[in-house]
Amino acid sequence: MEEFLIAVLEFVLELIVDVGVNWPVAEADPANRRHIDLSLVWQCLLYAIVGVLIAFISLHFFPYPRISNPALQILNLLLAPCFAAFIAYAFAKRRVIQTVSASPRIRAWKSYCLTLALVLVRYTLGKHA
Repeated sequence: MEEFLIAVLEFVLELIVDVGVNWPVAEADPANRRHIDLSLVWQCLLYAIVGVLIAFISLHFFPYPRISNPALQILNLLLAPCFAAFIAYAFAKRRVIQTVSASPRIRAWKSYCLTLALVLVRYTLGKHA
């Protein structure tokens, strides 16, 4: 049952991210550099909102953090977004060779914003034993 719930949640998140986040900024004109930068800020804000929603849902099911040491929690707060951005950059860079898609830098920033929002909410609102 738990695996089914995770699969459904993953499907919904993919749908939200692919359709809901990319749709409002899909018409960014590449010739207008300022417009692209503003759309990147908009995308990062939307990804952060999705991260907050994921964190609230996860707090409902898992209210206690898996890391009990406060120093390691702070380290996780600092390193998790950086690691997620690095992984997203690496995957996007590998994918750019195969197909034409968004730049790796943009993917890294969106991943950083989503993970930072998720970790911040889980850290601040999680129950600490």
